[in-house]
Amino acid sequence: MGLPILDLREPSSALSRQVDEICRDIGFFVIVGHGVDATVIADAWNVTGRFFDLSSADKAAARHPTEDHHPYGYFPAGQEALAASIGLDTPPDIKESFNLAPPPTHEDGTGRFGGVDRIWPDALPELRPAWEAYYDAMVGLSERLLALMAASLDVPPSLFLDTVDRHLSALRGLNY
Repeated sequence: MGLPILDLREPSSALSRQVDEICRDIGFFVIVGHGVDATVIADAWNVTGRFFDLSSADKAAARHPTEDHHPYGYFPAGQEALAASIGLDTPPDIKESFNLAPPPTHEDGTGRFGGVDRIWPDALPELRPAWEAYYDAMVGLSERLLALMAASLDVPPSLFLDTVDRHLSALRGLNY
């Protein structure tokens, strides 16, 4: 059995019935026809590769602050260990990452993840517009999906959308 495919180009009424059925039966689906501009995707992908190709010094200039609560900016290989998030002591991960914070106006109440400035590398100014365009496109897509899920439950779209208007979604590029 494969995963169901949900084509977002279909009429909303058909999609909401499909989402209801899929979420009751399997709980997962693949989306196609999402409407995210292919150029936005390609630009983000390409500039991310170019970021990781920068010199170590240029990447380090976009390094995250030293505060433990700030998980954004550049992290060199060997600095993170995913297993530590579940209390396991393992060797560090072999990946490097660049992490984009949610908009600075989105605070989380704990002061841990929201309300921080975004970090950008000076050596690659084109990263910012490409990543901001992609981030915004993903936010728009997630809002469409939440509205669709609300319709599948026969509740107003605002039921979900009103709860994520100041989300703490981050964007993360990884290089292994």
